[in-house]
Amino acid sequence: MKRLTGLSFVLGLLLVISTLTAHIFIVKSGKTPRNQRILAISENDNERILINDNSDFSEQGWPGSGTLEDPYIIQDLVISSDYTCIEIRNTTAYFEIRNCTISADTESLSNGIYFYKVENGIIQDCLIRDHARGVFISSSRDCILINNTAIGNSEAGFLLSFCENCQVMHSTAKRNLFAGFDALYCQYCSFTDNTVSRNLECGIYLKSENCEVINNTLVDNDIRLDGSRVSYWLHDISGNILNGKPVKYYRSINSEDIDASSYGEVILADCTDISVADGNFSQGGGIQLGHCSTCDLTGNTMSNSNLAFKLQGCTSCVISDNMITNSSNRGVFLSDCEQCTLTDNSVSHSKYGFDLRYTDDTVTENNVASKNEIGFHVRVCRDITFTANTIAENENGFILAQSFTCVLEDNIFIENGLLLAASNMNEWIHEIRGNTVNGRSLGYFVDLEDFVLNGRFYGQIVLVNCRNVVVMDAMFVNVSIGIQLAYSPGCNLTNNNVTRSTYAAYHLFYSENCILKHNYATYTSGYGFYSRGSHFCTYINNTANGNTDHGFYLDDSDYPCLDDCTIENNGGHGIFVDMVDGFELIDNRITANSKQGIHLAYCANGTVKNNSLFGNSLSIVGSLREWEQDVADNTVNGKPLGYFRELRNAKIDGTDFGQILLLNCHNTTVSDAVFNDSGNVQLAYCTDCTVTNSTVAGSSYYGFRIEKSPNSTLKGNRALNCTYVGFFVTHSPDSTLTENHAISGESGGFFLILSRNCILNGNFAFENGYDGFTIYEGTGCIISLNNASSNSNAGFSIQYSYSCDVIQNFARNNSKDGFLLHLREGVLSKNVAAYNQRYGMNLEEGSSNNQIYLNRLGFNTHSDGFDDGDSNIWEKDKLGNYWAGYSGGIYSIEGTAGSIDEHPFDFHRAKPVLSPQNDVEYYYNTTGHYLNWIAWDWDCKSYRIFYGYTPILSGSWNGSSIILDINGLDVGIHRYTLIVCDQENNFATDTVEVVVKYPPDMTPGILPMGTLRWLFQIMTVLAAVTVISILAIDYFEEKYPVED
Repeated sequence: MKRLTGLSFVLGLLLVISTLTAHIFIVKSGKTPRNQRILAISENDNERILINDNSDFSEQGWPGSGTLEDPYIIQDLVISSDYTCIEIRNTTAYFEIRNCTISADTESLSNGIYFYKVENGIIQDCLIRDHARGVFISSSRDCILINNTAIGNSEAGFLLSFCENCQVMHSTAKRNLFAGFDALYCQYCSFTDNTVSRNLECGIYLKSENCEVINNTLVDNDIRLDGSRVSYWLHDISGNILNGKPVKYYRSINSEDIDASSYGEVILADCTDISVADGNFSQGGGIQLGHCSTCDLTGNTMSNSNLAFKLQGCTSCVISDNMITNSSNRGVFLSDCEQCTLTDNSVSHSKYGFDLRYTDDTVTENNVASKNEIGFHVRVCRDITFTANTIAENENGFILAQSFTCVLEDNIFIENGLLLAASNMNEWIHEIRGNTVNGRSLGYFVDLEDFVLNGRFYGQIVLVNCRNVVVMDAMFVNVSIGIQLAYSPGCNLTNNNVTRSTYAAYHLFYSENCILKHNYATYTSGYGFYSRGSHFCTYINNTANGNTDHGFYLDDSDYPCLDDCTIENNGGHGIFVDMVDGFELIDNRITANSKQGIHLAYCANGTVKNNSLFGNSLSIVGSLREWEQDVADNTVNGKPLGYFRELRNAKIDGTDFGQILLLNCHNTTVSDAVFNDSGNVQLAYCTDCTVTNSTVAGSSYYGFRIEKSPNSTLKGNRALNCTYVGFFVTHSPDSTLTENHAISGESGGFFLILSRNCILNGNFAFENGYDGFTIYEGTGCIISLNNASSNSNAGFSIQYSYSCDVIQNFARNNSKDGFLLHLREGVLSKNVAAYNQRYGMNLEEGSSNNQIYLNRLGFNTHSDGFDDGDSNIWEKDKLGNYWAGYSGGIYSIEGTAGSIDEHPFDFHRAKPVLSPQNDVEYYYNTTGHYLNWIAWDWDCKSYRIFYGYTPILSGSWNGSSIILDINGLDVGIHRYTLIVCDQENNFATDTVEVVVKYPPDMTPGILPMGTLRWLFQIMTVLAAVTVISILAIDYFEEKYPVED
């Protein structure tokens, strides 16, 4: 019994001591110290290179010293990026780029290698492909490019601009979409021993001075010279071969006859009285003259050339009896020439047959232009005579634009016609006589008044400065424009029929008070009816059907009236009214046009009444005043067109309407609308309005368009197969889009522009033709819990935006980036970007001071992360991102920023991540003390917090921060432990010590804390030894009893 009493006393003493010490010290649970990891950054030869001055070479670790004998070396790199891969600026040090492979993943608008203000640079043995310009050397000198290859770039293979003393040699350029080698405004540069093959425009293009082009081999490409000064044509060009034949270059010679039959190309520069005859040029070759006079080009044949004949700055030259077929650019091109003659030439199956620009006092006679895109194109010319030419079956026959006092006489137009394109009266007045269109007279009339023209006698009609003329009963087929009116008021077009014209059926240009009645415009390659600057015109019972552009296009033509017209199956808008005041659209039938049935852009004081729209709808763009039209009694797909103004606190049942437009409404709700085949919802200048549970399918416009309508809410809506984006929100701050679906929109899913403090939450964008979500110039927006999958560009594109939070979004299988960002001071956290075809998360140049953490980035085609911005931080509180390519240590992110994720995780990490808290120390009786844990898992479940070993708090956990109030603690040392657990029972823990001290001005009146801690530790040990001793004595006494 004594032993039991003693044991009870010891146990009680031990319990008291243990209780006291819980407030004074803790026993560490074996947790490792929180030491910062410092690891070397591994080199990655796939990263882009940016060098801004000489010092960058050594600072970035490139070997060499920058001298002629010991240049810096950049070599053996493989860089694939849609941006400039190697960019070097403002250097004079000697350096060499050797044996690098440069490419782009998708269509790139940037350069493969770019030099700016560089001296003494060498590029050697490199392959550059699939950029805009393979190599671009700008404002540089004394650079050498040797033995490089440029393939498939969208502009030039090699471009030199404003350079001096640069050399390009032993290099290859093929299948680039402009020139293989291009030199603009350079001096003393050379191109020697290069191979040029099948570039789309030309092989070597020179608009430079005093260059050398020597011993190059060209396949299906020419050497092209250009320049308004004679010095641009004077070079050393020799030893070049085109398709196995020499390129013949003549400079400043006089009085010579050239038999061109043995040449692949002939170039004359500053020559006089030269004849070039009997050439047979094919696959790129042709004849060029620059600043020559009295030369004669006769009896040559060209096929499959890019530019067959080019004359620039020439005088009194003759081009005659030549045959040109299948020129991919121009058959005959004259620029800045005068007093030349073109006669008896034939051009067919080319882009331009004859192209004359800035050319004066020239004669074209007895030429044939057939089956070209444009037969004759004449722009900014004066005193040109066209006589007895045949213009047949071209897509556009003869375009006479911005030219003066020309003569067209006795020309024959077959299945095409004449198009005048002019900006003032003088450019419309020419001498046009004796021409025929499809066997009937080309009716060109000037200053005709009070006259009736029977259109059946004409193949085409042009009225200039006429008044009160009636044109009736015309039947025009396959002409450029059926009837053109310029500066001709009071005219009447009645019962005419124009079909298959190339620009428009009817064109009114500054012709007021005209009436068009019972006319047909069908199957044109452009507009049905086009009016420009023609006020007070009336269109009654006309038909526009099957035209490739708008049925009616009224441009800056005030007070028009369209009444009882039929507009259907046009490739643009049915009726497009642009910057027009006082219009009337009444009783029209508008059906199945590819864009909008009626599109009003920046118009005012209009009337839209009693129109029937099928497969089409009404759209309005402009200010509040330009939205305030008189719209009444119209139908869309057999239901009323709902146009509502200034409603307050209203509810609209969308099932009653074929389309809904709200203007200047407040606190109005649209719900349950179902619009198939063209209907949509538009809000403009509204406040606090809501659109919910509505579906727009097959709209030729936006599905939902919100303009200048703050505090709008779109919830639970669906936009399917819309021609533009599904949801478009512009200048509408504080709006919320939640739980909406945008699927298969041709131009994108969601587009927010110039809208601040908006929320996009829980929306879905799938298989749209451009970005899933676009935020443009957004400020303070929250983009969360959205899904963008299988869109044709980026999943999320956030451009020129500021302070946006992008959290817990999902981007997968998009054709370019998962997240494409031009964002400042934003937060990107807990997003997933996987299996996208370019980058997972791409921060463009201009992105700065963003915090990026806990994103799961993996299996994207080019790279999971890319950073060309500035001061972006790829972690928070020692929590980085999940990377598919992570293999330990830190994670380097591609791009010029040189960013690093110092605390990365493996993409497949199963257990939760938890940001460890630093231990806390504060003075007794002060406030403002909290523990704030950032914890995350992709499948959160619960958390528990322990004080010592005692649970004090628990609950469900959704991935948000966990905050614990630690104010009011007694003096001493306190231990808290957090455990977070996911749905699969994986867990993470963190333990924090909180030390509460007396403030310096307070005397506790007891032993110092260190002494107390030492005494309590001693007492605890003694108590433990005592308990063990007593238990041992009891054990042995029971086992080996001692007899008294």
